[in-house]
Amino acid sequence: MPPLSELPGDVPRDRFLRALRRVGFTIDVSGGNGDHVMATWPTTNKSLAVPHRMIPKQVLKYLLKEIEAVTLSRVSWEVIRKEL
Repeated sequence: MPPLSELPGDVPRDRFLRALRRVGFTIDVSGGNGDHVMATWPTTNKSLAVPHRMIPKQVLKYLLKEIEAVTLSRVSWEVIRKEL
């Protein structure tokens, strides 16, 4: 997990979702509450909610922790960063 200082500033949700789709997540825009979108890892069928609009550093760090837990550490920040 990278330190907060190494994460980019606000990341657009669309870019982040495209990167998640490229690494293997399925995206369901109707599955979240309000403006949230559900990203599901097909192997475990576990999902996480991606918030609306821009994703600030603090939320990005939380999402990266959740992604590592959902994917059983198969998808890391380095993998996602290459796809952004």
